Amino acid sequence: MFEEIYGDGVQSAKNCAGTHIHFQKGSVIDQLNLLTALDPALALLNSSPYYCSEAGDSSSRARAYRTKCGQEFQQFCELWPYAGSLQEWTDRVDQAYNHFKHLASSRGVSAAKVDELFEAENTVLNPVRLRRCQPTVEWRAPDAALPSEVIQLAVDVGELVSQTGEKPLAHGHHGVYSDRIGVPEFPSLRELSQEAIHSGLESTAVVTYLRKMGFDPSEYDPIAPEFSGPPVLGELSARKIRLQQASKLRQDIKAIAV
Repeated sequence: MFEEIYGDGVQSAKNCAGTHIHFQKGSVIDQLNLLTALDPALALLNSSPYYCSEAGDSSSRARAYRTKCGQEFQQFCELWPYAGSLQEWTDRVDQAYNHFKHLASSRGVSAAKVDELFEAENTVLNPVRLRRCQPTVEWRAPDAALPSEVIQLAVDVGELVSQTGEKPLAHGHHGVYSDRIGVPEFPSLRELSQEAIHSGLESTAVVTYLRKMGFDPSEYDPIAPEFSGPPVLGELSARKIRLQQASKLRQDIKAIAV
């Protein structure tokens, strides 16, 4: 049904493998806003500059996922601004759901059919989501990566998220302090996110930001910089890369299991 409603726009989501990390609900609105502020941390796992064989950004997956769905559906896939309250976040989801039903109707799918098949939270595919059924706060910003690196990132982000129960979020001077967690204003954050998608850890601004937010970028080794190939990747070259990464995946799983 997604295909029927989204049309070709759903291909960017179906073609991309991302990392989804769930955190138990605590101070929910602070968790949602903090995970929003941690969007540039996607640079720690950037996995490929190629999308559909064409070279682009350090995280071509994030770029494709957030922008190639088409203008009408971009609101369902892009990074949302901070919310002032849990009610504001819930209202956004409900508004997006109503818009989704309107778009579905224009494509021949009735609102009743959408209500039958979808929950409101399942129609928004944004990098941060509030899941009522689990119940968790979900972070979906990074690419898929080696399990050991995903675990490391989950631990690092989890340590920050756990602090929202003790420290308030403050907008302005970003960083982790003894009495608060500072997050940048959203326009500045959006610029950092674009830098993280485009340049990854090659961006000094992104690395500096991540360090202030408690990460050690030197502990991560994203594989996207390894693929400095031609503007268009041929089928044989793509197959070779996939086999190489499959071998790394097997080795990583064995190392974790030991």
